[in-house]
Amino acid sequence: MDPENIIKGRIAAAIVSLMFQEVNYLVINYGYENFTSYFVQLGVSREGRIAKMLLTTPSFILVNKKNGFVNLVQVKYQHTGASGRNIDWGYKKLQEYWPGGHLLLVRPIKPYFFIVTITQKGLVALPLLDSKIFSIDKNSVLKFGLFVKKFLS
Repeated sequence: MDPENIIKGRIAAAIVSLMFQEVNYLVINYGYENFTSYFVQLGVSREGRIAKMLLTTPSFILVNKKNGFVNLVQVKYQHTGASGRNIDWGYKKLQEYWPGGHLLLVRPIKPYFFIVTITQKGLVALPLLDSKIFSIDKNSVLKFGLFVKKFLS
């Protein structure tokens, strides 16, 4: 794994976490990062069903404090030149092991935050504000988009 991409992925997750906390979500850290060091220490294969399930674990459990709705969200950083082929694979794995989970992409281009969803055209990355999945306002997306621009561009 490329250390720079790991660092950028963690920065992206931190930005997303703070953004959702600001708009009244309870953000529970859940990601696979919490498991991989144990796998390495124990010599556990990454190929077994349980390992694959844990390695596709969503980054966060988001609880809307106003209505109690719960969403599982996996955050991925996608740099400008990325082909996007890993997004298709990642979304399918997320749905296989965590049905109903959402894949949220953070990109260093406006509007910065995208939700991957299935349409008649196949998988599409919709701007977060256009998805209507989360109760989030434009000002918060713009504010935290500036952090994406500052730290991930």
